[in-house]
Amino acid sequence: MNALAAVAAAAGRQQQQQLMLSAGKDHKLKLWTLGAAGSAQQQQQNGVSKKGAHSSSSGQQPPQLVAEYSGHKEAVQAVAAHPAGSWCCSGGWDGQLLLWRTGVA
Repeated sequence: MNALAAVAAAAGRQQQQQLMLSAGKDHKLKLWTLGAAGSAQQQQQNGVSKKGAHSSSSGQQPPQLVAEYSGHKEAVQAVAAHPAGSWCCSGGWDGQLLLWRTGVA
């Protein structure tokens, strides 16, 4: 089982999206978008549906995986994100501090 070790959040400016970083014992950093309220209803109205997509009664989409970053040789213990979401960094039990460009700005 891959346990979660760290979480950080940021907001992408251009796309007005909320981002979340997660990291853990699988040696990876994962970037997620957090569903905006009403997005599920808007997609249904526009005829868009994703296989396996679920929405809560509040109309929020579940987090969607955007990217995975690999480079640590041991568990990732800490993550931090730039407020705009364009950069993030991670620290692991391998003694590395890695800087990542997310491509979200």
